[in-house]
Amino acid sequence: MEMHKWPLPEKAKLLAAKADSTKSNLGFDGIKTMHLESLSVTYESSAATVDKLETIFKLQNDLQTKFQVDIHGKDFKKTMLLAMMVELGEAAQEMQDVFKYWKTTSTTNRENLKLELVDTLHFFVNLCLSVDITAEELFEAFLKKNKMNHERQDAKY
Repeated sequence: MEMHKWPLPEKAKLLAAKADSTKSNLGFDGIKTMHLESLSVTYESSAATVDKLETIFKLQNDLQTKFQVDIHGKDFKKTMLLAMMVELGEAAQEMQDVFKYWKTTSTTNRENLKLELVDTLHFFVNLCLSVDITAEELFEAFLKKNKMNHERQDAKY
């Protein structure tokens, strides 16, 4: 099992101070456990950690195989980028209380928002598949970038 330990960002220190024990299973999807130890965060990763992400990648790859499309072609990649932008725009429309801040009766349609975000995820995973990025590689890149973001915040970046 690989361990990743990074300092807890300043903004989260108050939350950590409120933790009533030194260890807490916070139930993050994709992260087995999160421990609060000396105001730091430890992510435990193992093969089981990326099971959900691996499943998403496999299901999407199976769907693209069924469509019999060339996912490595330039046109496919362009289409996936455009499709992600369109779906994010549709997600913004579902968040009318945020997107249409001038309206006083706007609300977020949570169920429709989830569907639009899932559509975005479909196209995002397609793009990953088209450039041969695996679920494991994406997960490791996420951990690396997350660490960098924590370090930047701690350094007042």
